[in-house]
Amino acid sequence: MASKIFFLLFLLFLAYPHQHACVNGDATLIKRTCKNTKYYNLCFSSLKSDPSSPNADPKGLAVIMIGIGMSNATSTSSYLSSKLLSPSNNTTLKRVIKECADKYTYAGDALQASVQDLLNEAYDYAYMHITAAKDYPNACHNAFKRYPALSYPLDLARREDGLKHICDVAMGIIDNLDCEQELPSPNSEFERFVASKFEKVSKRASLMKKSLMKMNEKMDEIIKHYLKSSKSREESTNEDDDESSEEDSMDSSETE
Repeated sequence: MASKIFFLLFLLFLAYPHQHACVNGDATLIKRTCKNTKYYNLCFSSLKSDPSSPNADPKGLAVIMIGIGMSNATSTSSYLSSKLLSPSNNTTLKRVIKECADKYTYAGDALQASVQDLLNEAYDYAYMHITAAKDYPNACHNAFKRYPALSYPLDLARREDGLKHICDVAMGIIDNLDCEQELPSPNSEFERFVASKFEKVSKRASLMKKSLMKMNEKMDEIIKHYLKSSKSREESTNEDDDESSEEDSMDSSETE
């Protein structure tokens, strides 16, 4: 799912022929672009290994990096949602995991919004959406901190750092998008093709969200049922203890 979304993002980028001075998506451009980011090695290796980077200008490199961030956020949300299906009876842990899965979904949505901002050359809004995407993992981490008995999973910590670093790189690239670009009208046939792809992927994304919502609702029902059963067992135990105490009291009275 994430790879298809990423492919769509680059199709949107390619819908506009690049014939201005900034076009030169070779290793030199990637190096120059990445030198202005916080994590040069991550930036260079990610962009250099992407097959679409040779056709990209600086804005295209930003789109590619955002697509990588979307893949990270989506896969992390799916990873966390799968943990909700574990047989564990720790309702607090599952509640926190559900909250984290939602936060990473929101991060992916924010990154997706930033792509449209880039296409509209609304760089401030793109930066704002990427900043929001970077901050959502903090909410997840803080959710674990609210319960000292819960330990923050190492794998989730690595995913958190990964998404934050990717966002930092994307923001560094956007900071340097100072080359004015006047884009020609897109090819109508290709535009229709991209629009068709976008519609299909949007429908699939919607179905995936609905599926996750149903899964979360099911987990809520399981948690409520578990809590209700636990409460019933506790009340039953208390009643048995009360009856036992009354019997002991009666026996004691008879003995006297």
